[in-house]
Amino acid sequence: MTFPYAACQNRSPDDEVELVRTASGGRKPVTWCGVVAALLPLLGTVGTAGAESLTALSEQLLAASQRALAAERAARLCERAAQKISDAVRAERRAVWLERTAEALRERGGREYLAARRGADLARRERAAVVSEARQLTRNALEALDGLLEIPAVLEHAAAGLPRDLVSLSERLAEKTAHMRSAALAVREALLELQAVHVRMELTRDRLTEQRARRIEESLARHQAALADALVRLVETGQALTRAGEDLERAASAPGVRERLGARLTRRRAWGVGVGLGFNIDVGGKTRVDTARIVRDPATGGEVVRVDRTRTDVPRVVAEAHYLFPLGRGDGRSCQGPATRNDDGKETSAVGCGAEEAVSRIGAGPFLALQPGDDFIDAVGAGLMLGIRTGALFPDDRVQIGVGYFADPNTRVLGDGFAPNKPPPPGETQVRYKDVTKSGILVLLTYGF
Repeated sequence: MTFPYAACQNRSPDDEVELVRTASGGRKPVTWCGVVAALLPLLGTVGTAGAESLTALSEQLLAASQRALAAERAARLCERAAQKISDAVRAERRAVWLERTAEALRERGGREYLAARRGADLARRERAAVVSEARQLTRNALEALDGLLEIPAVLEHAAAGLPRDLVSLSERLAEKTAHMRSAALAVREALLELQAVHVRMELTRDRLTEQRARRIEESLARHQAALADALVRLVETGQALTRAGEDLERAASAPGVRERLGARLTRRRAWGVGVGLGFNIDVGGKTRVDTARIVRDPATGGEVVRVDRTRTDVPRVVAEAHYLFPLGRGDGRSCQGPATRNDDGKETSAVGCGAEEAVSRIGAGPFLALQPGDDFIDAVGAGLMLGIRTGALFPDDRVQIGVGYFADPNTRVLGDGFAPNKPPPPGETQVRYKDVTKSGILVLLTYGF
């Protein structure tokens, strides 16, 4: 009995592999390894445009390609296990007849008996080896099929965060995966039925008659045919999965789709970080002081406090984290998607026609900023930020402008009683300082990604 599945001799995703003869004897081209060829290029093609925005889609495609390889291995193991089960049934029958022949020649003795005895011993050893191999291959095949029965979470539904025109194709990929599960379940049941034929042979070998042996052979042939049909259905689900992957690949590779996928991240996951310049504008309180000294004032002849260096409204490097909500819907894009195909291989309308989703390039939301400095963190701030997506270097590049409140917990000011251009307190010969928390308005301009 020839089964409809032949393994991919070369697992390179660049090669398409044909499965050999179906149960009807014809050649049926199926690209199980071609599934990987259809799916893996998509990971590199659109993933380079915005890897983070395609995380869910990439996980779905990777899981689908892994299932394609797992189905290939399961079908190959099923074919080998079925052949070994058939060999085991025939080995059981041959061993039984040789043992009975040797037993019948026992009383006569001589060379005929010895030859029959050696033949029976050889048949028993051959049977033991074949049965052991058949059981191991069957266990391996069942384990592989059990893996196909467990659908990963990423393949239970469409990938999250996709434009509407890609959602339908992603759902189709999930649907074909569910069909593959049903086909794998049918193959598993057919393989167990075939294994049961051998078990019945083992249990009745002592009572085996020619008529019973013929019935077992007929049952074996029927279950082999049922397994072959189940494998054909499994192969057909592979063809459907291949077409779904190819359609999704073409749709995701269409002009403008990469940009929309990158913009989709802005809508779905709008948090980010940025670096740039910040301006602290002090409001109230004492002036920041770096150095000051007590000098003699020529005009009055007395001592006054002179401030040598201050830091007020000086731009400094700032790092910030933000979460921006989209404002408006932005501008729509024209329909540029490629044609798709249905399960019969016929082309349908172009992907995305009339279903393009306009994406906002402007967002607003809260931010938290840190200003590094001599004290590791000189100031912290928070406020509201407006961001404009530019996509200059990466799909989610942004320029942000923020305004908020800041607090500097390590601000150096003149001590109590000291004031710029005023006499020091009586008895003071040196300027005293103290650290206070200054607050005010924070204005920042950052580049976010």
